[in-house]
Amino acid sequence: MIGEPQYWRQFVRGTFFKPFGNGVYYLRECDLFFSETTQNQKAEKPLSVCVKLWEKCNLRCRVCVAWNGKDSRRFLAEGISRILEALSEYAPLRLVLSGGEPTLYPNLHEILQMALETGYSCVVSSNLTCGDPLRSLCRSFVYDVSLYGYDRDSYLRYTGRDLYDDFVRSFESVLSSGHIVVANIRVDHRWHDYLPGLMKWIEDFPVRKLRISNTLPGGRNIDAAKPLGSRECEELAAYMRDLRVDFPVVLPTPESRRRIHSGYIVIDPPSTGQAVAHVNGCPVQTTQELHLAVRAHSVQNRNLFTMQNYLWPSQEA
Repeated sequence: MIGEPQYWRQFVRGTFFKPFGNGVYYLRECDLFFSETTQNQKAEKPLSVCVKLWEKCNLRCRVCVAWNGKDSRRFLAEGISRILEALSEYAPLRLVLSGGEPTLYPNLHEILQMALETGYSCVVSSNLTCGDPLRSLCRSFVYDVSLYGYDRDSYLRYTGRDLYDDFVRSFESVLSSGHIVVANIRVDHRWHDYLPGLMKWIEDFPVRKLRISNTLPGGRNIDAAKPLGSRECEELAAYMRDLRVDFPVVLPTPESRRRIHSGYIVIDPPSTGQAVAHVNGCPVQTTQELHLAVRAHSVQNRNLFTMQNYLWPSQEA
């Protein structure tokens, strides 16, 4: 059956599957969780945490909620170290380092190396316009790359920045270096205008997974970028099924409109000097409180292996 562990082992031969307990496994080669028992299985412990290093970004995407125009909030390197230590008992927890743009963060290499040595399963979520500062750590983590345009004009319209050539150079560089690369595309009600072009563009690259996410309320130009409803999500899913791609696809759901990060536990930089961080929007004052808050929110991680919105490659792929 498509989606069963036997199929995964056939699909990606020799892949290392990390057990997370309670029948839940993590497939690093595609950056996907699955449950060998039931789609409704609960996680025994947190599976994935997203740490936003800072708000600074070199793009100004029309639907972005990650930057506020001031680039003000950020974690210091020692603050990230305390977070990694506080959550170390949950390793091999999937740790997503994001922003803003994390490859601009001056201590990214040091932080990623520390996280890997602690035993985390690491993902760096990047727009990949700043080269490859993590080449020496190739294949020890996953690059999750945001795709915004298939040519210079479409990239500029979406991001507000003329950095398409920089992106293409960086993207080709990380793939030729042997990095594990997954991709994500955020769509709105006008997906017919750009998704076919992006899908044609991505055919030339060996990505391991594609995640298509619904637009979030709160972007810079939300009147122009409207989230997909149920009918639009079904229409997009039918379009993707007809393409018969040879990599797993995570399809958008209308629920994405109401969750900042579906399935994620998000740790943001503090907005005041008193708090250590914010966990899913709530301030925590100590690393012990952070540890407890992450465990309390772990129920959200069930969405990471609820497979009904996955599109699997055909058995012949």
